[in-house]
Amino acid sequence: MYFSRRQGGFVLRLTYLLLTFLFHWAIFLVALFGLAQLWLPMVNDYKGILESELSDFVGNQINIGQIRVDSDGDGLLWVLENLQLTEPSGQSPIQIRQLALTVDWRESLRTLRLQPAEIKLEGVEFILRQQANALPDIQGLRFPLPGQKNTVLNIERQSPIRISINSGFVHWMDDTNHRSLALSDLQFIGEILPNQITLQADALFPPAIGETLGVDAVLHQVPAPDGKPQWEGDLHTRTQIFNLAALPSPVLKSYGVTAGGLKLDATISAVAGKPLQVRGEGEVTHLSWTGNADVPALQGVNATFAANNAGGKVKVNISDSSLQYPTWFEKPLRVDALAADLNWTVQPDGWHWQLSRLNANNPDITLQGAGKLDLPHHQPPNIDLALTFATQRTVDNVRDYIPALLPDHTEQWLKTAIVQGYVPKGELVLRGNPADFPFQHKAGVFDIRFDIEQGVLAYLPEWPQAEAVNGELHFHNADMNATVRSATIMDLDVQGGTVAIPNMHTPDNHLLLDLQTQGDLQAHMNYLRDAPIGRSLRDFMQVATFAGDSDLHLKLDVPLKKSTLDAQGVAVDGVVSLHGNRFAIPEYAQVFSQLNGQVHFDQHGVEVEGATGEYRQQPLKLSAKTDKTRGIIRVGLQQQQSPSVFLPESLASLKPYLSGNTTVETSLELPAFNAAKDKALRSLNIQARSQLVGLICRHLSVKRQKRHAIYRWTWICPSIPTSRGRCRWVWESC
Repeated sequence: MYFSRRQGGFVLRLTYLLLTFLFHWAIFLVALFGLAQLWLPMVNDYKGILESELSDFVGNQINIGQIRVDSDGDGLLWVLENLQLTEPSGQSPIQIRQLALTVDWRESLRTLRLQPAEIKLEGVEFILRQQANALPDIQGLRFPLPGQKNTVLNIERQSPIRISINSGFVHWMDDTNHRSLALSDLQFIGEILPNQITLQADALFPPAIGETLGVDAVLHQVPAPDGKPQWEGDLHTRTQIFNLAALPSPVLKSYGVTAGGLKLDATISAVAGKPLQVRGEGEVTHLSWTGNADVPALQGVNATFAANNAGGKVKVNISDSSLQYPTWFEKPLRVDALAADLNWTVQPDGWHWQLSRLNANNPDITLQGAGKLDLPHHQPPNIDLALTFATQRTVDNVRDYIPALLPDHTEQWLKTAIVQGYVPKGELVLRGNPADFPFQHKAGVFDIRFDIEQGVLAYLPEWPQAEAVNGELHFHNADMNATVRSATIMDLDVQGGTVAIPNMHTPDNHLLLDLQTQGDLQAHMNYLRDAPIGRSLRDFMQVATFAGDSDLHLKLDVPLKKSTLDAQGVAVDGVVSLHGNRFAIPEYAQVFSQLNGQVHFDQHGVEVEGATGEYRQQPLKLSAKTDKTRGIIRVGLQQQQSPSVFLPESLASLKPYLSGNTTVETSLELPAFNAAKDKALRSLNIQARSQLVGLICRHLSVKRQKRHAIYRWTWICPSIPTSRGRCRWVWESC
């Protein structure tokens, strides 16, 4: 600049000023008279001086391609072509195809520096760089421009510099998020004073992104609390984008935004010593994203919003979408409609979000709710959410709605066990720090409770499933408990029961099932026959029949982890209560009636004590024990009976010669449940033994009678019912 260094003495300074003024005046006189052959060489000689002047004026090196002087009617117009601003680093952030300026002679004489009155630019390309929590800066320029003030004489410019740009490119760079965006067809009008800037600008987004970006700003410079100058004022921006997916934003990329439009009207206010104040409103249309590990995918999201530094609100509407979140759900969930109202406030202790309304539905389910989320500084977040829901039909895809928040084996059981059902009403409550879920030994509540009607429960593979289930399912923190009010299993009526998984989040948890059923004894036996524990009795069940009412109380303890289940199996604890029932093997004319008592069974076999009944019109005592070592079930029958009833048809002619009753003990050997193959019986073994005491036996050949003789009578039938071998009698005197 003219006085970049102090000149010695007043006379010397005045002489330098006059010579410089006369030099400029001569150039302009030549231009006024149109003596091109004289002033063009002079202009070219002045290029280096003008480059130096402009470099000092803007604070960085300016290189000029060529210069010419035109007349704009009122004065001279200096036209500079192919300008380039170069920073000390070697970068050239500003390039200008053409710059035309007029000189403000009054301000130039006041400040003793070259001062333009109006600058017109065409073909401008520059970088707009933005740091976090700050207004954007034009890279390569510092405002106020150094040339707006003669620092030697401490004289500032008083009238504004008018700047206009017709066509140009802006490269907006966000240094915080490492993103950039090119804007074209820049139109700019502004006035610059040393301590104030007023501007209005419009630029076009790339065709793949949107329409226009408009900016209005009024800024002025004030001293900050630390004494350094700082700009404050208002910057108002308006924009309309129809394809957010094309924006080079890492945040949008991280969410996988694929479509969506944005209409935004925002104002940024800067006050010295305070954070930026932002306020605005806008609308999002048809927003879609593919999501990530933390955010589900959605389509067709529409929203309106308004926000400022103190808080804001947003209204969301979604229609004909699908929610895809493989982290939780194995299949996409249809969303026919979703409406939500969300508000938030920013307070000294943190952010506070409130969901005042949530309504959602699809062909399967409807959902309503409200809640709040507190995000305090330096403390864990806290959520308080309450939802109600119901199904719109008997859903057969329950597994689609079970989130993967549990160990794999527990999740798999829930997805396969709950086959279908209708939920008239359900409730969900979530309170506490979400990171503490499932709130074991920590403050917080996770509670889901809902009624179920017409449900189907496949509680165990290979076991007959429960149908027409009516009851309640309850998840509380880490536990699951279900109450069965009524159901049917095959032809049995379930009068009540429970299904529980204590501590679902342990790596080796168990399913505990407790059911009470009523029905025909035949139905109970069919149920046990079709269950895995009844495999060994299926051949026997083909020739046996049962009748009469009975009760079953069944308890199952099932490891849900496959390796544990394979090693331990299912623990069974069951009781069949007999109420005057009948059991028969028609093929062998064996009938047991009036059976009363309780039959206990587990995964190995049965145990009976104190049961009674009738066999061939005589009282009968029944007992049973399981020999786990040999893999057999021994059934004992004891009664007072005439031996003649045991005679086979081939010995029927002996019946007239036998009279009286004696104690008959019959033993049946059945294969135990789940017995090893090398120990399993291949037939039903029956042995009947009796001490013939006081029995009258008349011999046909010798006409005499024996009274009170003692004989042992054994009937052995080793092949009932799986083979057709004959029974044999052994009768010996004692």
